[in-house]
Amino acid sequence: AEIEGVPTPAPAPGYRSRDLCETEEDGPSGDAGPFVTPGMYHVALVVDGDVVDTESMTIVMDSEVELTGAERLAYDNVANDLHELQRRGQHIANILGALHDEVTAVVAQLESEEVAVDLEGDFESFQEAWDELRVKFGVPRQQGGRRFGGGGANPANVFGQVSGLKDEILSFWEAPSDALIDRYYAAKPALEYAMVEAGEMLERARAIAERLDDVGISMNVPEGH
Repeated sequence: AEIEGVPTPAPAPGYRSRDLCETEEDGPSGDAGPFVTPGMYHVALVVDGDVVDTESMTIVMDSEVELTGAERLAYDNVANDLHELQRRGQHIANILGALHDEVTAVVAQLESEEVAVDLEGDFESFQEAWDELRVKFGVPRQQGGRRFGGGGANPANVFGQVSGLKDEILSFWEAPSDALIDRYYAAKPALEYAMVEAGEMLERARAIAERLDDVGISMNVPEGH
């Protein structure tokens, strides 16, 4: 759909803006999504896969906002990209948060039980790598924090950097400054790389968990990555 003077490119296939009302297996996202692009929309009420009602609506831009044309397109692209990155990062952070409780419990057990020297050494090596990774997702969650990505001031918390940057960009209606765009180009690959590292760490955790299980120590590693 198009409104004169306001470009409304079609979103990527399968894209759905996620807002406070949406939930997934991890629970509520807890983060508002970008504003919907102005245009004509058809809204369908779907129950058990069947469309039971449809309505049309027109969303128009606030006449007081001077964000149009290429600047609006750039704003939407950056905001939507950061929102999707944050969603993916939150999923990983939830998994790592659950694993952190398991790792902490194993550390306590190893302090009171004797295991083979090679197993103890391998777990300590795993724990060192684990501690370097988990901070990139704000794990463990800060007291009172609404998400693991809180605490973006910590430069090691790359998930927090993405979450904080998205919040800053969505807090005003104007083209992002050069400084914000520079942060975007730095934060995006940092989080994407951290998510790859997280997948590798979960595989490593599953391998060490099997060895711990052989000596009667349980460390449950969540599914997925």
